[in-house]
Amino acid sequence: LFSTLFGSDRLTRTIAKIEMWSIGFADLTFTVTEQHRQTYLDRGADADRLRVVVNSTPTSALSPPGRKSIHDNDGGPIRVIYPGTIEPRWGHDCILQAFAKAVEEVPELRLVITGEGTHVDEMLALIDELKLAEVVSYEGWVSLDRLQELFSEADMGISAQQASTYSHLVHTGKMYEYMMFGIPCISSRLDATVAYFGEDVITYFEPDDSDDLARSIIKLAMDPERRRIQSEEASKAFAPYHWDVQSQIYLGALDALLQP
Repeated sequence: LFSTLFGSDRLTRTIAKIEMWSIGFADLTFTVTEQHRQTYLDRGADADRLRVVVNSTPTSALSPPGRKSIHDNDGGPIRVIYPGTIEPRWGHDCILQAFAKAVEEVPELRLVITGEGTHVDEMLALIDELKLAEVVSYEGWVSLDRLQELFSEADMGISAQQASTYSHLVHTGKMYEYMMFGIPCISSRLDATVAYFGEDVITYFEPDDSDDLARSIIKLAMDPERRRIQSEEASKAFAPYHWDVQSQIYLGALDALLQP
């Protein structure tokens, strides 16, 4: 993550050494995907001291209400959501450029973006530059109640994290939130995500490729049956990564550590 944010090879190598010293000192280290764990194994970490706990959203934070059925929208708006921090690495520029292309073919598309960050002014300027003000709304920081309302209305969600050494090792929280709410997900094709979820669960596009993302948006928008099937498959695929399951793995690892 440091390398992705700051691009300093020398400092990144130093942090990697400190990280490995920390793992060597600790009795137990948690990682968030198998790919994340493998990175430390490749660097020489003790496999017996590494555990994977997928960092999904606790249901106490977001409780899915009754979900509207996925249908052909009857000529009404097709709602797309993107919640989260507004930073360049999360791909807002790619999303907006793709949406400008997709809405030409599917005028019913509407996009809502929530969240705050350092890139808000640039994002709003791009919305104006692409003349998307009538089809893209930015709500800033929203309450959990409002976020749940937006999720319950959404026809699809996007996770457009840019490709990096960091992003290939992790999952995004928004991806799990989409699954929890039965929202068909479009995601960057990143190593850890693809390793866990197949093409029937997520519609993938090549990272940072607005043309490919536009094609994915159009494909889902014009195919309600695909959205329905993807929603159902995602709900099944999400089951083992639900926080109720993952929290037991986490607590079980701590209990084992405390045994005499």
